[in-house]
Amino acid sequence: MNPHPVLALLVWAALASWLGQLAGPALGLRRSTWTDRMAIGLVLLHVWMMSLDHVGLTWTPTLLLAPALFAVAVHWRLGARRAERPAGSRRSSRPLRPLTAMDGVVLLTVVVFGYFAWTLRALAPDLVYHWGLKARHFAAVGGVDWALLQGYDASYLHPDYPLLVPNLYAATELLAGAWHEPTMVMWSVLFFALLVLECRRAVEEMIAGWPGRLAFATVALVLAGFSIGHLQAGAADLPFALAVLALSRQLRWSADPERGPEAMVRIGVWSTFAVVCKIEGFPLAALAILLVWLRSEVTTEGLSALGRLPGWLGRRWVTWMPCALVGGWWLVTMRTRGLYQATNSGWPTWERVRLTVEALPSALSVSTWSG
Repeated sequence: MNPHPVLALLVWAALASWLGQLAGPALGLRRSTWTDRMAIGLVLLHVWMMSLDHVGLTWTPTLLLAPALFAVAVHWRLGARRAERPAGSRRSSRPLRPLTAMDGVVLLTVVVFGYFAWTLRALAPDLVYHWGLKARHFAAVGGVDWALLQGYDASYLHPDYPLLVPNLYAATELLAGAWHEPTMVMWSVLFFALLVLECRRAVEEMIAGWPGRLAFATVALVLAGFSIGHLQAGAADLPFALAVLALSRQLRWSADPERGPEAMVRIGVWSTFAVVCKIEGFPLAALAILLVWLRSEVTTEGLSALGRLPGWLGRRWVTWMPCALVGGWWLVTMRTRGLYQATNSGWPTWERVRLTVEALPSALSVSTWSG
């Protein structure tokens, strides 16, 4: 097997983490997690690729790598400065929790899902006709293939979906010089590992001790079983699930006096990540931002606090502005390029709500979903 595709994936993942680590403090994160850094870095990479396409520059490995390599250089420079400080001035790091047998079970779930992904036993059909097809065309033309997305028969491609996932695949192919499907679906394994890490944090915040570790292992097993059984390798559902969980966690902490400010930053990060993953990210991000605003601004005295919205917009800009800019850019692009599909469901109506409520019991009773 040609090792170049695997190396290309590792390079992009590492550089995305570097980008996120550099940008985190600028956004207001004093201590970012690996999931935070990856989300920030991947969004920045996506924005960079879309910006190059917007100004008409062809994607090349050199152009795609330029901002990430610059971030690495800056980070190394900052690291050298930190190394010159006295030891007492460095911030103490949080001690790591010792690994347990349950953590071994969780690691095994990642390995098993990785095996099924690498061998294409969990390959998502969407990779063939949707995400992967877009990526191969993008890599071939060195940018977004708008002609493909605007074709009269492009509805099966979901041209209105944001392009983070196909852009990642295209960047990997361009850097490697070849398309290697097992490597492309390893992006899903990376997102699965990040999802498991986020689950660990969520469970530890709710359940302490061995019951929490048992719950964490159980959740990981369920996630792995679902991801294998429902062929999630290569699709965009795992990164979107990661955004849902991360937003849920941060909404819980948004009103906390100590953790609230950084929770607001993370809500902005994960809302933006959601809107570049899938079209479903737009209502998710809007709901999250609305909820955090209501929780932080609307008082028990009534809706008079709505008058303070401009002040909230100014103080909490990092919560909504990145999402508004990146998401608004795609909405405008969809409209100007005619990518929105007439076959989409359209705006919600009471009739659709009624039909959805009536269909839920039968949908939830399907044996393949009941687990």
